[in-house]
Amino acid sequence: MPSNPGLRYTKTSLVCEVSSIIFENPTPVIDVLQRHYPPNQMLNAFADTQAFLRLVQRTQRPLLHYWTLDQTVILGLRDRQLLQLSAGLKSLDQAGWHYFFRNAGGLGIPSDQGILNISLILPANYPVTIDQGYQLMTDLLQAGFDSKNIQLTPGEVATSYCPGTFDLSVGTQKVAGIAQRRSRGATAIMAYLSVNGDQTQRGELMRSFYQRSEGHPPRFPAVDPQVMTTLADFIPELQVHEAIQMTQQGINKQGTELDRLSFADLIAGSEYQNYFSQSLQSLIELNQPI
Repeated sequence: MPSNPGLRYTKTSLVCEVSSIIFENPTPVIDVLQRHYPPNQMLNAFADTQAFLRLVQRTQRPLLHYWTLDQTVILGLRDRQLLQLSAGLKSLDQAGWHYFFRNAGGLGIPSDQGILNISLILPANYPVTIDQGYQLMTDLLQAGFDSKNIQLTPGEVATSYCPGTFDLSVGTQKVAGIAQRRSRGATAIMAYLSVNGDQTQRGELMRSFYQRSEGHPPRFPAVDPQVMTTLADFIPELQVHEAIQMTQQGINKQGTELDRLSFADLIAGSEYQNYFSQSLQSLIELNQPI
């Protein structure tokens, strides 16, 4: 996608970072949706992402989708290449975790009710390059936690699970990761945020998974649970709903309207159901051999 010449990426406020993308309209509006997916609907999270990409093409308004899962490992397509994948999956079963493969590359990420997933979906009339997309999500999260004096620093944490260039750390420990999914008419910028819970246990789960699956560096991470932590270690007793409120307050400060009704009405219609059904079927087929 072409870059926006009005973008200015420096370590300043959200206003300077993204106003030329989202906040330049006289009355900017972002649709907001929040969902929890129980284990029997875990595939729905990514079926929704694909369906929402298509709906946002029509609304031409950005969407913020907050979502959580119950004790589920989201595996990437690269994980299917593990030499002893069946042994790794058995280790997840034995630990009491659900799992599925998403229809995208990358590596595995555990998600439970202490992990907040955030998808910012932008229509084509909000063009961002790949790097700008990563920076945009970083700025959105930073604006939410500025009031708590939390500084999110981007940079790969190689021995974390699912390491990437735009891992976000507080101090020396990773608390979040960012990925993107792009279609012709929209872009999804997706972050997972470790809000609270036992992050050491999550790290040990993924270390065991890769060890049992015979996944070795550099293609697969040598997971060290000590390089990751949660935001609750810096903001005591922080809850997921409070993290959501903080990110929304960061956006509200820019005079942006967060619409919690319009998109909810839209997904009650047949257009969404058609898109969702197609996407869900594709994910079911992808996960059939497991």
